[in-house]
Amino acid sequence: MTIILCDDDVRDLKTLKKHIERFGREQHIEISIIEIPNPKTVRQIETITEKQEIDAIFLDIDMPYITGNKVAEELLERNPDQCIIFFTNREEMVYNVIQYKPFRFIKKQHADEINDALLALVQRSMQEGQVLIEKGKTEIVKVPAKEITYLEASNHKIIYHTVTEELEFRGSMSMSKIEKELAQFGFIRTHVAFVVNIRYIKRIDKKNVWMMDGTCIPMGGKYKEMTMKNYKIMLERIRYGQ
Repeated sequence: MTIILCDDDVRDLKTLKKHIERFGREQHIEISIIEIPNPKTVRQIETITEKQEIDAIFLDIDMPYITGNKVAEELLERNPDQCIIFFTNREEMVYNVIQYKPFRFIKKQHADEINDALLALVQRSMQEGQVLIEKGKTEIVKVPAKEITYLEASNHKIIYHTVTEELEFRGSMSMSKIEKELAQFGFIRTHVAFVVNIRYIKRIDKKNVWMMDGTCIPMGGKYKEMTMKNYKIMLERIRYGQ
């Protein structure tokens, strides 16, 4: 998960960063934080959003060079799906920013609400996320994360099992990297060769993970403790979203 923070107050930037980093540790989510203190132009932010996918942008509204409203307006013109979270002291401005359909409007004196916003963001990501699969050097396939039931590594290939088909690729990405990238969408690693979408787990016993369709996936001994721990965390995220 990658998040941009824009604020002219250094103390508020530190507060935001502290809350987000703590959330990442508690939820076992790898979060990359990009700080832009006191931005002077929208272009400073656009150059970052053009190079990589940004999961959320925290914006102060009242900044000396450019307002959060202006930033939101221009960013949403380029990407209507960009997630904007206003973090401000200007409570009365909530009516002025409704038009930008922010994901959240958080008052700085209520910084404890950052956790709830991030948890909801993770939930949305789990529901709406798209997985980019490199089919070859020149082709990338986009698959909705919620349609992938599990992945397995076999004979130097990665097989993506979906609700409708199997997609087999000779990928260069390791299972460890795949595990990290898919964690935000509700996937857990149960074995050296398997990463599983928890939505399709029916039950877990001492040695195996049983899927809704009857597929039995082995659970490696060294992954057992982490599998159970992450499974409970992921279930809580889904329950929160419901």
